[in-house]
Amino acid sequence: MNPSVSVVIPTFNREALVFRALDSVARQTCPPLEVIVVDDCSTDCTVEAVRAAKFPFPVHVVSLATNQGPGAARNAGILKAAGRYIAFLDSDDTWLPDKLERQVALLDSLPGRDVTVLYGQVRLQRHYEVLVRPTRPKGTGESFAEYVFANGGYLDQNTVMMPAALARAVMYRADMRLHEDWDFYMRLEERGAAFVMLDGPVGITCDNSTAGRASAAQPVRSLALLEEWRPRISRRAYFGLRARIAPQLRGHATLRACWYILDGFRHGAISPWMLLVLTGRLVHPDLRQLAYYIRGRLVRNTAAGAR
Repeated sequence: MNPSVSVVIPTFNREALVFRALDSVARQTCPPLEVIVVDDCSTDCTVEAVRAAKFPFPVHVVSLATNQGPGAARNAGILKAAGRYIAFLDSDDTWLPDKLERQVALLDSLPGRDVTVLYGQVRLQRHYEVLVRPTRPKGTGESFAEYVFANGGYLDQNTVMMPAALARAVMYRADMRLHEDWDFYMRLEERGAAFVMLDGPVGITCDNSTAGRASAAQPVRSLALLEEWRPRISRRAYFGLRARIAPQLRGHATLRACWYILDGFRHGAISPWMLLVLTGRLVHPDLRQLAYYIRGRLVRNTAAGAR
């Protein structure tokens, strides 16, 4: 058992799925010190089921009296954690078996580990393709906002491990129910944290649907948060994220959405491919899946040709 890591799993009405996440922790080659399941006032039997189950490590259940959102739930787990490091896992996703072992080994070896946010690649499963993302780490001098909003970067919450003291010093914004992870990372960066990527997939994230997720599309709230962040991020990051939000405005602000996408391209914040994808999604949401299908076929054909 690894005395270094506390695993924090926030959950809400995920009685069946949370066990898939917990089983992936149980299969770790280096088990954690503990797992903290924070139930965000579920109305199903999640709490009772997890408390009744047996695992090869301590599982603590924190039950919130009211539904407060994923940021508040993660904060409750952060405050209860006894490990030196905290690793986050959403209740509908899973880890690969060597995730904790590889990340602890790397984090322990870093001289600046006390201010390091360690993340890794993930297998992102969609209807027509399985991608390994991100394709590259955040560059030296590249801000988190530029990396994710404008430069095609990706940082999956389920791959993140960091010192518990660093997490407690920053914490999630408990009032945010959308994009709370992006806000957390930007404030970590502002505090001086370094982002380090471990090469190779460490988890599996299913991205076929946002139904039932806290991250389901809410374009008006997303744009309001973007305006709040605007003084803190670059122009490219601002225009890049605004363009990516734009297709969600389809049907009630279509002309404005068109302008946001074109403006993002004009400012060099989205690529020609992304211009095509975002415009297609604006025309019809299912065209996003067509774009994924075409890209998946191209990747497979390229790989077959290389063999």
